[in-house]
Amino acid sequence: MGEEELRACLTELGEEMAGGFEYRITQHPAYSDRLQEAVAIMSELGYDTRINQTSENEVEIIANNCVFQELAQQHEEFCKLDISFLTNLLKTDIEHTECIVRNGKYCRFKITNTTQHHSV
Repeated sequence: MGEEELRACLTELGEEMAGGFEYRITQHPAYSDRLQEAVAIMSELGYDTRINQTSENEVEIIANNCVFQELAQQHEEFCKLDISFLTNLLKTDIEHTECIVRNGKYCRFKITNTTQHHSV
């Protein structure tokens, strides 16, 4: 499988994973509660995560670990799985601003279009 095929496959897998948890997110009307639920879901999947409010209109999810670290070290495309999962789970744009596999201390996922949501 080539890089593009792997990236597409992992993006689709992230979408499918998010679909399996969508009912848990949609039962929370407040966006801050949706973020908390996303972090709870990530914890259940093996991530050590937290929410960091970086400004009034910007928030990020920080993971202290990468559950795909060994795979991602060989194929960075595995980061697409996390991005696709969060994008589809929270129905928002996600920017992967720091990555453990690329010598970061954390994996940071910045929620970039928070203007449509209330502050957390």
